[in-house]
Amino acid sequence: MKKSIILTIAFISFVATVTFAQDGKYEKAMGQTMQKLSTAQSPEQFGEISNGFARIAAAEGNKWQAYYNAAYTQLISGFMSMQPDMVLAQSKVKQAMEYIEKMKTLELDNVAKSELNVLEAYCLVGKVSEDPMANGAKYTATIHELLDSALALNKNNARSLYLKGMYLYNTPTFYGGGAGPALPFLEGAQQLFSTTESTPLIINWGENESANLLTQVKAAK
Repeated sequence: MKKSIILTIAFISFVATVTFAQDGKYEKAMGQTMQKLSTAQSPEQFGEISNGFARIAAAEGNKWQAYYNAAYTQLISGFMSMQPDMVLAQSKVKQAMEYIEKMKTLELDNVAKSELNVLEAYCLVGKVSEDPMANGAKYTATIHELLDSALALNKNNARSLYLKGMYLYNTPTFYGGGAGPALPFLEGAQQLFSTTESTPLIINWGENESANLLTQVKAAK
C-alpha cells in the first residue's frame, strides 16, 4: 500500500438528509444531532457527535440509522486522530466496528445492508492505515468483497464505488492498483451521486471526497 491511505479530512462534506414528520421523537433527535456536523472540526467534536448518536441508538434499540451515524462519526474522529496518536485512532476504529456489529443484530433491508457493508469496509481501511503493508495483505480481499457485496445489494450505492476507487488508487500498481484501475469506479460514483436520492436519516457523505479524488486521479493518468 502507499504510505498513507487516510482521506483528506478537509474535503469531507456532510449533508444531513432528514425527511420525516417534525413531531417524531427519534427523527427530531437524529436531525438535531446531524446539525452539529456543520460546525464539527476536531476529533473530539466528532467523537461527541458519535456519542450523541450512540445514546439515540441505545434509547431506541432497533434503529439502524443511529448506529450507522454513530459508527461513521466515530470513524471520522479516528481518521482525524491518526497523525498525532495512532493508538487512540485505532481505539476509535474499534468502537466504530462495535456499532456496526450492533447494526448486524437488527432486521435490515438491502439498502441498509449495503450501507453497512460500505461502512465496515471503511473501518477496515482505517485498520490498514495503521500498518499498510501488513494490514493491507490481511484486509484487502475483505474490503473488496464488502464493497462488491454492497453494490450487489444496492446498485445505486455510490459510496461503494467511491471507496473502491479510493482504495485502488492507493494500492501499488504491482498489486493491480493505481490511477487507471481506480478511474472507472470514481467516474461511476460521481454519476450515481448526481442521480440517486440519499437514504433518509443517515449522514450523506462521499460526494465531495469522490469528486476531489477523481480530479486527482485524472491528473495522475
